[in-house]
Amino acid sequence: MKNLMKKVYLVLKNVVCVVLFFAILINIMAFWAPLFRYEEDHLTTGAFTGFYAEDENSLDIVFIGASSVYRYMAPTLLYEKYGITSMNFASASMPTESMSGLIDEVIDKQSPKLIVLEVRDFIKWVDRYEKGVKSTDEEWLVANESYINRIVDNMPPSKNRAKVVHDTIKPLLNKSEFGWQFEYYRT
Repeated sequence: MKNLMKKVYLVLKNVVCVVLFFAILINIMAFWAPLFRYEEDHLTTGAFTGFYAEDENSLDIVFIGASSVYRYMAPTLLYEKYGITSMNFASASMPTESMSGLIDEVIDKQSPKLIVLEVRDFIKWVDRYEKGVKSTDEEWLVANESYINRIVDNMPPSKNRAKVVHDTIKPLLNKSEFGWQFEYYRT
């Protein structure tokens, strides 16, 4: 009996050590991951970090979209001139397929009076169609993967992040979404 207890103790001790090791490893990876992102991703990281740092229900307007949101929407001017609190929740070349999940994320965190969507991506699709670029072209797939990475990698795990992955990975990349649901495991 004493021998059995000793074996159970050793197994439990090893399981706890392995679990702790992976918990520490995941936290270290999460801490260092932003340092290894592409330079152009810092705008997206800043927009998403700022959004999640806002107090709940503190925004009147949220602008969702691609890079033109950065260029043409000025939340500080809206506040200075009209007292309207707003924020740009944007990412370069944001696919319109990701907007549904982002709208849900905004509603869950902020409940703004108005959500403005920038849909210039529809023009990009028409232009791509007219030039004959296929969804299977390697350059197109790599570019879209980068655009989706910018969004997904900056969202905390949630049902809305899972929805963004579901709505974008299969239609745009024709890949399995399983690996995308976990930041450090991609197939």
